[in-house]
Amino acid sequence: MELMVEQKYKQTEIGNVPKGWSVISLGEICVPSKTRIDPRTAGRSFRCIELEHLSQGSGQLLGYADSSELLSQKTAFAKNDVLFGKLRPYLRKFLYAPFDGVCTTEIWALQVSTNAVDKFAFYLVQSDRVVEAANQSTGTKMPRAEWKTVSQTLVALPTKEEQTAIATALSDTDALIAGLEKLIAKKRNIKQGAMQELLRPKEGWVEKSFVDIIMKRDGIKIGPFGSQLKKELLVDGGYKVYGQENVYDRDMNLGNRFITKDHFQKLKSCELIPGDFIISMMGTIGKCMIVPDNIERGIMDSHLIRLRLDKSIVAAAFLYHFFSSATLKRQVSNLSVGGIMDGLSSKVIKLLTVPLPKTIKEQQTIIHVLSDMDAEIEALERKWAKYKEIKQGMMQVLLTGKVRLV
Repeated sequence: MELMVEQKYKQTEIGNVPKGWSVISLGEICVPSKTRIDPRTAGRSFRCIELEHLSQGSGQLLGYADSSELLSQKTAFAKNDVLFGKLRPYLRKFLYAPFDGVCTTEIWALQVSTNAVDKFAFYLVQSDRVVEAANQSTGTKMPRAEWKTVSQTLVALPTKEEQTAIATALSDTDALIAGLEKLIAKKRNIKQGAMQELLRPKEGWVEKSFVDIIMKRDGIKIGPFGSQLKKELLVDGGYKVYGQENVYDRDMNLGNRFITKDHFQKLKSCELIPGDFIISMMGTIGKCMIVPDNIERGIMDSHLIRLRLDKSIVAAAFLYHFFSSATLKRQVSNLSVGGIMDGLSSKVIKLLTVPLPKTIKEQQTIIHVLSDMDAEIEALERKWAKYKEIKQGMMQVLLTGKVRLV
């Protein structure tokens, strides 16, 4: 295909679009299926797509004979229908149906009319115009999009030939993204296996409690009470307040909470310095990071725990990898009530143990292997993010006709 910047446009209700394209409502291109499962189909099985399956192409297998009441509440869809999540936060989750099946009522199963190519319609509903209309949701607890609003959204519809060309270009990009996702998953599994073997205690290793590997003074610290960081105590600039968002994204540049110098002096015991090991108290177990050099001077909030490690006993990077291990997760589960824990506390951390090679040099050997694997995965993730960004840019210019494929 030859890529060409199109100069011949016409003015429409949605701005300039190429001559030869039409402007119609989304409801003229696709409509939600209302087909329900016929009770007389007892004994058949159907693949069921729920919100979490969107973008995955998976789904669970349901047998009508075993769950007739459940299946009767599902909407039937056919292969190549467009599945569109109508409940926040799934408004940007879509699936080009790879099989006949059923879906929950929180998903639109859109049947495409004869004036559009199925795969083009799949990308069209992902356009900014359609998603913005879907975001005009109703309800408070679980806001959901209304088809009446979404169906009236005006969109540009190319000729069938151009629809096919656009869908092919975007499908090729999706294939690259999917290939990277599979490769990243494979590399993660390889790293997990390597980590399990490398961190498995061996002859000559010692098991240390977390109390044994931290400094005797200020070894463990929780951030100040929330009342000490109330909104009215925050200022536009000064000493930074770090929180769990910094740990989740491993980025100390995030956040814009600050306190005055005087307030900082009062809370100085909660200061973070390079080399500190910080852990999120809430959310997924294992979210931690090592405070990097050259951070803005500041303190942690009440959602973080700070460990100052005895570097003659444990290397911080060794402990970082240990926090992703199955061994640590088992310990946390055993220490939690009912085997379930959403976060950590200083009490739990003091009860944890870590198996260690006797020397820092041995720890560093393991660190280098796992860190090299992390670097490879992070490079692939950056490439994946770049491809996603490229796809969004392609959709913006191809679906509006700013760039033509002929």
